[in-house]
Amino acid sequence: VDAPGTGFSRAVDDQAKDELYNVTGDADAFAQAVRAWRARFDAQRAPLYLIGESYGVWRAAAVAELLERSGEKVAGTVLISGGIPVGPVLAPEVKTALLIPNRTAAAHHFHKLSPDLQADFGKATEEARRWAEAVYAPALQRADALTPQERDGVIQGLARYTGLDASKIDRTTLVVSRRQIAKQLMADKDEPLGTLDVRLTHPEADAEREALTRRYLKDEIGYQSGSSYVFDADAEVGQRWGYNQAGPNPPAGPSPEEAKAHPTAAAAWAAAYDGPPGGSQPWLLHTLKIDPSMRVLVVAGWYDSLNSCAGNAYLVAHLPDAVRPNFIARCYRAGHMIYRDAEPRLQLRETIRRFYAGRQP
Repeated sequence: VDAPGTGFSRAVDDQAKDELYNVTGDADAFAQAVRAWRARFDAQRAPLYLIGESYGVWRAAAVAELLERSGEKVAGTVLISGGIPVGPVLAPEVKTALLIPNRTAAAHHFHKLSPDLQADFGKATEEARRWAEAVYAPALQRADALTPQERDGVIQGLARYTGLDASKIDRTTLVVSRRQIAKQLMADKDEPLGTLDVRLTHPEADAEREALTRRYLKDEIGYQSGSSYVFDADAEVGQRWGYNQAGPNPPAGPSPEEAKAHPTAAAAWAAAYDGPPGGSQPWLLHTLKIDPSMRVLVVAGWYDSLNSCAGNAYLVAHLPDAVRPNFIARCYRAGHMIYRDAEPRLQLRETIRRFYAGRQP
C-alpha cells in the first residue's frame, strides 16, 4: 500500500493533501485502509501484523495504537530501519554515543580500521559498543569537566572506532556526525557516501532503488498503471508534511546562547535527534497498555548511517520491566534496505517467519 503522494497513490485534491500529509492524518488513513481490507476479505479473525520501514516505523506504531483503541487486535509490529517509537527514553548523549558502532561497521567495510579491529567485524563492533557505553557516553555527559588528557582519550577512541584521522575530529564537540563520515571516511571518492547505505554513493543508491522498483513492478508482480511512480516524494509531500503528533516530545534543542556555552551538549543533541523534528511519541507503550500481548520486532542494518544497532538493543534493555519482554531487536550486515543483499534478505525473512509463528527469532 503506497502512502498518499508516494508510489502510485495520489491525493484527490488540495484539501485531501492537507488532511493526509501529516503524522496523524496519514496514520488515520492507513488504519482505515486496514479495517476496510479486513472487512472486504472477511479477514477480521486473521492475525494482524503491521510492518513499517524508515518513516513507516512511526506509521506502523501509530496505526497499531489507533487500531487497538478501536477494538482491532494487533498481534505484532515489525519495525525496519527506523528506531523504536517509544518516546524520549534515552538521553541525547547516550543515543549519540551508541551511533559509533555503526560508524565502526562503515570503517570496517572500507578497511579503515586498525589491523586488530579489521580482522573481525563482530569483535570490532562489540568493542566499539562497549567503549561507547562505558567511556564515550559518560564523557559526553560531563564534557565541560573533562581534563585535556580525558579529551585526548575520547578523540583517540573516536579515531580508533570510526577510521577517521584524529586531527579531523572536533576537539570541542567530540561528536562524529553521519555527514562527517559520509564526506571524510572515503574523501577520495567523487561523491559522499550514501546516507541509507554507506557502501554506496548517493547517486549509486538512487539509481539502484529506481531500477529495482521498476523491475519488481513489471517483472515480478505485473502491475500496470497509467500513472507514473513517484520515487521522490519530498518535492510535494515532504514540502507540505506536518509533524503534528500529539503528546510529550523530547526537550527542545538548546538555544543559540546555550549551544555556544555548551557546544558538546548541543552537538550531542543534534546527532541524537538527526531526523524528524520533535522525536517520536510513545505509541507502542500506549498500545501495550491496551493490549499487553502485542509483540514488537525491531531490525536495523549495520551500514545504515541513520540508525543504530547498538542503540536499539540498549533501548530495549532499558524499557520498563512490564513491556521489555515484548520487544526483540536484531541487526544485519546490510543498509537501510535490509533486503537489498541476498544473505541479509534471507536472514530477515527467516526472522520474520519465526516472529509470525510466535517463536524466538
